[in-house]
Amino acid sequence: MSKRLLKRVVQTEVFQSYGIQEGIILDNETNKYRISKVIGYGAFGIVFLANNIKTGEINAIKRVSQGKRSKNKELRIQEMLHHQNVIKLKDSFLSKLSNSSSFCLNIVMDYLPQNLYQFMRSLKKKVPIIYIRLFSYELIRGLAYIHSLNIIHQDIKPENILVNKNTGDLKICDFGSAKNILDSSEPNVSYICSRHYRAPELVFRTNKYNSSIDIWSYGCILAEMFLGKPLFPGSSTSDQVIKIIKIIGTPTEEEMKAMNNEIPPPILPKVDGIGIENTLRSFKPPSQAIQILTHTLQYSPEKRLSASRLVTSEFHKELFSEGVLLPNGNPIPLLTQYDENEWKRGKENETIDKMKEFVEGEKKRVLSQHLIRKDNETKDTISDAK
Repeated sequence: MSKRLLKRVVQTEVFQSYGIQEGIILDNETNKYRISKVIGYGAFGIVFLANNIKTGEINAIKRVSQGKRSKNKELRIQEMLHHQNVIKLKDSFLSKLSNSSSFCLNIVMDYLPQNLYQFMRSLKKKVPIIYIRLFSYELIRGLAYIHSLNIIHQDIKPENILVNKNTGDLKICDFGSAKNILDSSEPNVSYICSRHYRAPELVFRTNKYNSSIDIWSYGCILAEMFLGKPLFPGSSTSDQVIKIIKIIGTPTEEEMKAMNNEIPPPILPKVDGIGIENTLRSFKPPSQAIQILTHTLQYSPEKRLSASRLVTSEFHKELFSEGVLLPNGNPIPLLTQYDENEWKRGKENETIDKMKEFVEGEKKRVLSQHLIRKDNETKDTISDAK
């Protein structure tokens, strides 16, 4: 079955299950929402743009099939998450589907206008470096927070990263595949994560993995922001292995054991690989970006740097310089509202001095923007007086 036909089949099944929704009103004890239009769908369910009738706020509502007495894993995880780079849970409630007596769970969340995939495809040229630095920082900071709660996202890809190009905001979304490491009732499974962003230990079918699988995905996305296309665009599992080997070379026996020591090592062609730097050379990425990619796209999971260490990479340092603006002239969002746990992790990782440096840099940047704005307002006042 072709991808286009499969997509049409999924779409038909979803709409048959959930019915025509546009214009209907969903309500619970505190809020009412008028559904506007479909903005996403899949085997999981369907996502709508909706208007909170009471507050006027625009939200996204994810509707998934749900037993009346069962607890949804995605909702349970989202209730734990409170961070500026993670999608915010605004509300949740059960309601009956309009075309049946079945119940569905409505998960009400922040709405951002694009995902990272849509943003990259909308550009007629390369992604501006300011966006690459900014989205890299926000994504890895969000992952550091998620990982600190013993949660693995397990499906980090551009479609699951929401962005607002006008404000520079980024939020990680879709926790339908996420797993709490401390939840012993949920075993690890190897067939997770979208293929182009799937860590090699998952490709080699291990079920003993940790949060480093998200770090591999992050590295793939950072490279994609430079390339404008996936770094490892495998068309199948075997082709995915070939695409990875082509760039970073054949894994050593030691690396194979680090990925999965429970199966005989497969017979693979001996290839040196062209290397990350050569792959991206024509796109002229900063050397600090190459360093990140080198430390994240490692076969051995334990050799990948943790998210909390990557937050303070030199690649992100320029975000905390005076005069940094988005291409539209807007200031970038505040980036150093670190909470107590972030400072604690910084101390443990010995990155706390760099965090303090970022905080001081942001203070200077915000102050300079304030002074420039005041100066412009004064000039406008004088001009009007004349």
